[in-house]
Amino acid sequence: MIRVKYRNTFLFAIAFIFSSGLFAQRGIIEGLVIDATGTNPLEYAQVGLYGASDSSFVDGTISGPNGVFTLDKIRNGTYYMEVSFIGYRTESIGPISITPQSTLYISGPVRLKINTTTLDEVSVVRQLSQTEREIDRQVFHAEQFQTASGGTAIDVLRNIPSVSIGPDGEVSLRGTQGFLVYLNGKPTQMDASIVLAQISANSIDRIEVITVPTAKFDAQGTGGIINITTHQSALDGTYLNTAIMVGGAPWNENSDPFRYGGNLSFTHQQNRLKVYGGLDYNRRDVRGSREGKARILQDDGSYYWMVADGPRPEWHINHAVRLGADLELTENDALSIGLYRGRKVEGRTAEYIYDNFYGDIEENRLGDPRDIMIYNPNTHERVGYFTTASLDYVHESPNGGTFTGSFLYEYSNLYSDLYNTDISLMAGNEGNTLLAYRQRDDNPLNGFRLDLKYSVPIRNTHQFSMGYQPQYLQQQGVFKFDTLDMINQVWNPYTEFENETELSRWIHAGFVNFQGSFDALDYIAGIRLEYMDQLFTVENPDYLNIFDRPTSAENIVQKLDIFPVFHLQYNLNETDNLVAAFSRRINRPPTKNMSPFLLRRHYEVFLVGDPSLKPEYASLAELSYVKGIGESQITMTGFYRKTNNAIYRVNTVLTEDESEWYHGNSVLIRSYTNSGNNLALGGELAADLKLTPWWKLYLGGSLYHFSINGEIFEFEVDQKSTNWSLNTNTSISITSQFRLYWALSVQSATVTAQGEDELFYMSDASFSWSPKTAENINIQFKVLDTFSSNDKGLNTGGYDQTGTQIFYQTTTYHRYGPILELNLTYTLNTSLQKKKSPDSTFGESEF
Repeated sequence: MIRVKYRNTFLFAIAFIFSSGLFAQRGIIEGLVIDATGTNPLEYAQVGLYGASDSSFVDGTISGPNGVFTLDKIRNGTYYMEVSFIGYRTESIGPISITPQSTLYISGPVRLKINTTTLDEVSVVRQLSQTEREIDRQVFHAEQFQTASGGTAIDVLRNIPSVSIGPDGEVSLRGTQGFLVYLNGKPTQMDASIVLAQISANSIDRIEVITVPTAKFDAQGTGGIINITTHQSALDGTYLNTAIMVGGAPWNENSDPFRYGGNLSFTHQQNRLKVYGGLDYNRRDVRGSREGKARILQDDGSYYWMVADGPRPEWHINHAVRLGADLELTENDALSIGLYRGRKVEGRTAEYIYDNFYGDIEENRLGDPRDIMIYNPNTHERVGYFTTASLDYVHESPNGGTFTGSFLYEYSNLYSDLYNTDISLMAGNEGNTLLAYRQRDDNPLNGFRLDLKYSVPIRNTHQFSMGYQPQYLQQQGVFKFDTLDMINQVWNPYTEFENETELSRWIHAGFVNFQGSFDALDYIAGIRLEYMDQLFTVENPDYLNIFDRPTSAENIVQKLDIFPVFHLQYNLNETDNLVAAFSRRINRPPTKNMSPFLLRRHYEVFLVGDPSLKPEYASLAELSYVKGIGESQITMTGFYRKTNNAIYRVNTVLTEDESEWYHGNSVLIRSYTNSGNNLALGGELAADLKLTPWWKLYLGGSLYHFSINGEIFEFEVDQKSTNWSLNTNTSISITSQFRLYWALSVQSATVTAQGEDELFYMSDASFSWSPKTAENINIQFKVLDTFSSNDKGLNTGGYDQTGTQIFYQTTTYHRYGPILELNLTYTLNTSLQKKKSPDSTFGESEF
């Protein structure tokens, strides 16, 4: 949008008199520059003003963080304007007439479209800033995190201060796994750690951490949103991009010699039509082991000990096919379609030897005849097939308004197979199978999402948006529990634990949003309403229930929630600003945590879901200060997150009488429950430092108070810890073709609902080389887990209502390193051609 206005001041009148009319009344031109594919403002767009008669340059500027630019002290006359941005087409606007008698308004924002000319001749030699702070998000450029090259989005996220990655790949945002993942601005509703593991690091352009999302985003996710933006190209012609990876750790015992993967993607654009697609395959096996101890209090005051150790190999396989097309119907209308078909396999084998005995609290044996040694091979594999189709339409109105309509449909099938045996290691019975269980579940689902949005500019620097976003999910679950007849070697169903479930969930959402600027103050204010109508049915309500409350065949949740959002940014100068924000969020539990399917995860641990789980709610607030120092930037953020009705994974004990169906020994059983509140209060620091022209250093970290309060099995829980994290990486350009990268990630110990997770750290290094004669080829050698530190300790204890500790378990997982990887990437042009098609929206969250 362009607006011309005048300053009628006494000073201008005096200037006019003394200059004999040479300096006539002058005006101000203000405008807003946005990306034509959406409504995102473009910062640093170049704006040039030229004389209409001779094309002489008159004045110029760049757009600010909110896309707004200003040209002032413009003499009366006729001009035209050119607005440009790297990678986008230049837009010309004019004629623009400034006369003493009129004020001219040109409605609508300046919409820049992606450039369709080749970028082969463009050479960028400077190192980009790794971070940017926008009013509602912090942006991290993935290009600078080269130790993640050839890996996944999880490897990129290791470098971000507010994100913590566990040794098993579990991702936490400010200490919570309750956050939502978006891909190219579209919600996925997948389980975060699963979807992030499926995105190639090479395809990522930038990562946006939105800890206080605006009203146009789903309210799901108490931690906020991580938006992954992939590389997209709009080059005319046909282009290919390919990459391969091989690696492994063959020197480690029980390690496979290789991990491998590759991808091939293409884009073809001709005039207004672009078609694209890709093939991806990735296998990353992990070799490791586990050791642990569990003690359970007995009625006579003794303890039943289960001491275990053994190898624990894991395998992770992903492959997918993506196809899509974009068609520019007219100058104001565009249509996109996308198809996605993917398969994910995730499994592990736990080959533990258990030394089970009765003893005292110091682990001294009592010599009980029931003591036994058990070999427990335990294999669990989960498989998911995901199929999605999407249709998107965008229309730009003459008044500058934009209508966007998107539809996504998904059908997915998820199933798992868990096989568990107990083999005696006792003299006289060694090698005989004592028990064998097999548990299988099948969980097909159907779901769709509709997203209708309309936005319109108001005057020159404000915008109004509104939208309606319904979604529906229907998922069935069938669970089989079989035991092996040792005499006849026949599998028989254990019908007491077999079950079937069905989830039907409607969410109707609507929002209104205002955003804009008043001089140095930028704002976003909105409100979002979501109504959930959910029915979760259980065929057999008499499942194994570890909570002291009645069960039901039907579990209904019908609730209207209101989510207000506010953002304020005050621009102190061109480089420094203050940002404040507040929002309310919700976290709805996935079906897998509600399904009452009894899974024997290990010899000593069973898991069962809770159909009565309710959503948890969080209030989020933060205050940030951004300081620019030359080519460096420092961001300091204070944050507050209070979660009510919090969901915890909890453990308790099944006594010998309660576990007669097992083998008469006490066992641990875990589930999920709403049981109290938690609080995170602290700060973050992100320093993006350019120390020399060839050396960049990024330092990120957090320090916050974390507390958990609630009641678990009638015992009052009050856990507190001071948590901290450190993420740092550095890049050194030894030559223009050769670079060295190093990264370190550390996360402190933290309390959990029933115990503590121990400190964890990991380091990666890489060497990157692009031949002078073939700059479109990049060869990278990586050393992952450089110090072989991928170990994680977990400690859990449970108490009864009197405060007596009834069990304690300590576990350490070792994943072997270091791991070597060799990555070879060939890019036909200077930008990657891969475009993200719609991945699974509902199915991944249930995987």
